[in-house]
Amino acid sequence: MGLFNKIFGSQKKTAADVFVAQIAELGNLLYEERSASNEALFEVLLFSTVHVLNVYKMRYPASYSQFQKDYFIGLEKWANEKGVYRKIKGSYSDFVNSRFELYFGEFTSWLDNPHLIRTKTAFHFYEKPLEIKSGDCMDLFLIMRMTGATTELINRIDSIIDEVATNYR
Repeated sequence: MGLFNKIFGSQKKTAADVFVAQIAELGNLLYEERSASNEALFEVLLFSTVHVLNVYKMRYPASYSQFQKDYFIGLEKWANEKGVYRKIKGSYSDFVNSRFELYFGEFTSWLDNPHLIRTKTAFHFYEKPLEIKSGDCMDLFLIMRMTGATTELINRIDSIIDEVATNYR
């Protein structure tokens, strides 16, 4: 995303770039009356990535490798374009990997038990996006709203993932 791209224009957007932007836009479902910061939307993107990659791999294993590569590039481009990349303390890759571990754990536990209270996810979505150390959000009303909105987010992602896949067949 250097000076060359700013002067001469960036590369053509891939289907994965567009998909990442769509998910970020859908992420606003979790914030209702307040506007979401780009940092918070990046947390939603990372959370959603766990689901996106799992579903894509199950449905389209033949094109998964290329989609995954493009998706991660799109994710990093989005973070760069929105100014999130430079706000991450430390290594971008280490940060993303640690969030995948956290969100994978909470997401899979939530799928197994929909009544699970995802305090760490809520902490990063609402209280301290991009904070390296995870905390716990104790606002149960906010967590209940997040749970419903997350379900809606996942349903909407599922409804567009097949369309995205047509670009990789």
